[in-house]
Amino acid sequence: MEEKIARICWNDNDWKKPSGTHGKSQTEKLFEFENGFGFEEWLFDFETLVDGYKYAFLQPVNTTNHAHAGCSYAVHLYVYDKFKSKNISIAKIARVECLTEKEAKAAYDKLHQSSVIDTMVKDVEVVGGNTSPLTTLPPINCFNIRFKPQDVKFVPIDDFHTFHELTRYNLYENKHSLKQLFVCFDSEDQLLDDVTEIMNSDVSETERETMMKARVGQGKYRKNVIRVWGNEVCAVTLNSVREVLVASHIKAWKDCSDSTERLDGANGILLEATLDKLFDSHLMSLFYKKKNEFEIRFSHSIMRKLPKYYKDLAGFTINIDCMSYDEAARFSSYMEYHNELFLSKCEK
Repeated sequence: MEEKIARICWNDNDWKKPSGTHGKSQTEKLFEFENGFGFEEWLFDFETLVDGYKYAFLQPVNTTNHAHAGCSYAVHLYVYDKFKSKNISIAKIARVECLTEKEAKAAYDKLHQSSVIDTMVKDVEVVGGNTSPLTTLPPINCFNIRFKPQDVKFVPIDDFHTFHELTRYNLYENKHSLKQLFVCFDSEDQLLDDVTEIMNSDVSETERETMMKARVGQGKYRKNVIRVWGNEVCAVTLNSVREVLVASHIKAWKDCSDSTERLDGANGILLEATLDKLFDSHLMSLFYKKKNEFEIRFSHSIMRKLPKYYKDLAGFTINIDCMSYDEAARFSSYMEYHNELFLSKCEK
């Protein structure tokens, strides 16, 4: 699925209802300036679903010829913070379906019948905005996308990114920001130093190639794991000392069927070095407990040898709400594979 980048208007209410003119653009002729609100301000109001879908609006999809109608994209959303002069990454929606005019009309009618439109009018009145667009514009100019809430992954509020040369009114291809969308966790200088060291090392050509693949692969893989989890801390202890954290494969590199699995961030978890060794040796695993929660277990064979610090972690749960619906499904599948090896080792 194509990945796109879209800017949304500023909002102080978590995009659940309009928040007024505070923080919004003061550029004349822009919709939000003239009307005191933007249709994107209800983007994450999940109390107004229709058949499991959130019908919403994205300005970058709003072209005069409705060029995106019928298309589906994975969309990264960001907003410009005028107070800090920075762009902030807000969320990623794994699947956004762009509506046709007919679909928008049907959605508008259902929302109107259920009094959602009336509530939206009242929301705009509260912040002193102009309510007429809600009742006079064509439905496609009020609702042009739909998505399922479970496909939304929110980015931590302190996760700032720079989206250079991007403006609100374009739906950008992800290629414009591959180097900008996410924080660069490994500097190019550090990578260059490591590669140079490998190239100058006194080992065989085969070993050199293996070391090179490991360094570059782990770097990319580690970034993918951090993106999926939304932070760079140990998933179990919350230790944030980067030097002792390892991006652990759930399904081992050698057991993966292809490079997609090997570099899949959902096939990984950041762990302290000691826990990484236990996890990699299948002496520790995470077992499904309930939706988006996994319980930590250690092998009985090592429990008495573990320091109390680690023993006390047994039975604790790890939450994966940070993951999108698809990422969580893949993570669960990889963990099932890991659990089988853990149980197999316990039986020996």
